Amino acid sequence: MPFASLATSRRARACFPRALAISRKPVPVRMDRSSWQVVRGGRAVGGGTNVTRFGTLVVVASALLGGSLLLAASTRAADAPAEEVLRRDEEMARAVVAGDVARLEDIYADDYVYVGAEGRQVSRAERLAAFRSGALRYLSTKHTGATVRVYGQIAVVQGRTHSSVMAGGRQIEGDFQYVGVWVRRNGRWRIVLTQATRIAD
Repeated sequence: MPFASLATSRRARACFPRALAISRKPVPVRMDRSSWQVVRGGRAVGGGTNVTRFGTLVVVASALLGGSLLLAASTRAADAPAEEVLRRDEEMARAVVAGDVARLEDIYADDYVYVGAEGRQVSRAERLAAFRSGALRYLSTKHTGATVRVYGQIAVVQGRTHSSVMAGGRQIEGDFQYVGVWVRRNGRWRIVLTQATRIAD
């Protein structure tokens, strides 16, 4: 090998490790927040408009999700009183069939009035006394299609019921439309009025 070529080869070998060492030095990478661009070694290499659009999408998606969750929570809060009234209405139906006077005393408000299919008005005291003596017995009752309208501390339940009742020694059975008016007092829903109207055959 000529001397000049040998010298050149040695210089190349001497420089090569240095070149590797330089190439392995980390290149600083940062995010330019003013333009949302990735800057590497002083040069913009990505980001910009695409990153801005992505950020905007994230913000919009978060806002929509938050709004949906808030709406769902508001809907559940609005439905809660109606659901509670329906539970109390079903509890009353079970109590009359069971003849559970103690339960009915909790459900009936002090000024409760029952208006039967014949138009006769019965007070709370009279109705409870009839249950206690056995003069009034519900053999069965089933409420269907009940709807609830809530007006603050007052709720109106309207629906249909099929009942079989022993009253005054005679059996009464049929389909009735009924309306129940409930009032929230001391944190509890209590019924103040029930009216039943026989559905014509």
